[in-house]
Amino acid sequence: MKRIFLVTILMGVFFIESYSQTFGVKGHFLYGRHTPVSSPFEEVYGGSNTFGGEVIALINKIGVFGRYQRMQAYGEPRVTGNLAGGTTEWDQNFLTLGVRPYKGIGPVKGFGSFGYVRSSFTETFSLESSTLGSFSETFDGDEHGFMIGLGLAVGISIVSIEGSAEYVH
Repeated sequence: MKRIFLVTILMGVFFIESYSQTFGVKGHFLYGRHTPVSSPFEEVYGGSNTFGGEVIALINKIGVFGRYQRMQAYGEPRVTGNLAGGTTEWDQNFLTLGVRPYKGIGPVKGFGSFGYVRSSFTETFSLESSTLGSFSETFDGDEHGFMIGLGLAVGISIVSIEGSAEYVH
């Protein structure tokens, strides 16, 4: 299924490219801030930084993109809202495939983004207590979802600076 999806996208890109006026490819380094919306995750970890990379194939004013992002966070485990002691670590990877139409004239353009997201995570709890001894537990999983976002792109010569606000579910 993944191969069929990828081949379909590539064929679409090359088909559209042969009839289009402009074609280009650009890459971005990504850095952002993950801000959870009132959840148990926020109680333990708060917000955390994300980093990664993105490649966009542009055909006229439509971009098809692939993105990798990683988020790591450190916190303290809680039991019913109270600190339980010990440490906890969160490591999450996001892979996104999506579409980004650009709208604007000149070097400043607005854009919307939407796409498919695959996420995998690992969470590790560690506790050392004189009463309980040492305890460590690891949980992991995979999720599938979507992302939507709005942003602004400024292109200066061959440099493109883009910023956006996105919701990932």
